[in-house]
Amino acid sequence: MIYSFIEKKILRHVILISHLFANEVVEIETMAQTLGVSTMTVRNDLLFLESYLSDYVQSIVTSNGRITMTLRKETHLEDLVFLLLKQSLVLKYLFITLFDVQVSLSELTTTESVSTTLARQVLKNVNDCLQSEFAEFSISDSQRELKTRMMIICLSQYVDLESIGELFDNTILNQAIQIARQFFNPKTISKQQMIQTVITFYLAIDRSLIHYFDIEIPSQTNHIYRQIQIVLKPFVEPESLMSESFFASLIINLIHRPYIDDPLINAHPYIFQQLNNGSEAISQLALLLAKEVNLNRSDPIFQLALKQFLIFQWLDFPLQLTFYTTPLQHKQCDHLMELLMKWNQHYRVFPYINPCVIHYLAQYMILVGKMSRMYKTIFIVAPTIDLHYIYRHTIEEFFSDKFIMIDYTFYQSIQDIPLDIDNQHYIVVCDRSIQIQPTEYSTQLIYFSIQSIEKDLVRLHQCIHQLIQ
Repeated sequence: MIYSFIEKKILRHVILISHLFANEVVEIETMAQTLGVSTMTVRNDLLFLESYLSDYVQSIVTSNGRITMTLRKETHLEDLVFLLLKQSLVLKYLFITLFDVQVSLSELTTTESVSTTLARQVLKNVNDCLQSEFAEFSISDSQRELKTRMMIICLSQYVDLESIGELFDNTILNQAIQIARQFFNPKTISKQQMIQTVITFYLAIDRSLIHYFDIEIPSQTNHIYRQIQIVLKPFVEPESLMSESFFASLIINLIHRPYIDDPLINAHPYIFQQLNNGSEAISQLALLLAKEVNLNRSDPIFQLALKQFLIFQWLDFPLQLTFYTTPLQHKQCDHLMELLMKWNQHYRVFPYINPCVIHYLAQYMILVGKMSRMYKTIFIVAPTIDLHYIYRHTIEEFFSDKFIMIDYTFYQSIQDIPLDIDNQHYIVVCDRSIQIQPTEYSTQLIYFSIQSIEKDLVRLHQCIHQLIQ
């Protein structure tokens, strides 16, 4: 597992800052036990973090064995993690090696101005990590390429790409940047998201000729897939275009804002196959995971977590590394790993369970448990598919706070919705031409029409925030 090969000191700093970011107060003794070090080492680490992250951290104070951190400005944990992980030579040279570039001991020693002993250890860790990720099980060349790309895309947000600019073909990189900007405004997404988007398109252009992979393309896709097909067509060979476009569109969709019933996520070959054939294995997996977070299997946020797990496990790597913010999370992750290994041994769905995917799933499931009360899923009932699209697009544009998830399914009747609307997680947007009998749950029913759409959006906004309170 990749976490086992990151430099111990850097990994310790990341876990420590994650705890401080997520908790108002942290006990120094607890952190020492969690990290397996002395309290003096923790104190030294805190001094380093306060200095190294001074642009973001105003102070880290220890008093009576309790640690508190004050930030200078609104900050995302991902920004702090990036600053710490970009020090890692192991991640940097793992990233380079995944691009099929071999680095010699002398090159690393000279480039990084480090001792031969340290350089040798870095290269050993990189090689051991690759062995653990690729050599344990026999996989096809196509699956190997998919996993390689997943690892590159994941690591791209933790590596200082400017320091390895010579790794990239500038012409292809500029093409990838231009394509990424056709889909997303850099001002509306995080820096890490934009980096992953650019790298996704770079890989599609750069590797499609040399590293071919094949993915079965289902009949049901979405507009992002079709748009990517158009923009990649000048750069990718015809025989690779569909697979490259599908993979890129799937990753872009997952990087940014996945929706519970987005056709693209549902159309992923593995998802489509497993969720539409009444698979006993997946049904049992849903029961297992739902019990862990005390949610109903039909809860849309839970369904999205299940689908993401299946996709990342099928591709054999997640899109981000995750780090524990409480000792309890560490135990939960170990517990989840044990459960899923037993499940997989029984049903043999995957060759093995990737621990990095479990790390991601464990944290995501904890987030699901905390946020399910706040997030609202919107179902749209409309007489025509055109009206459904207009309402959906308008709602997406109006709500930028991401407190909503939209079911992309086209419903013509409220009876078609597969979930009970008495659950406070759900809101139904219904076209005024469709008459629905009033019920005790009518506060979760918002009528829409083209003529009054601005007022309807305000009413929807009020309804959502009333339910969140």
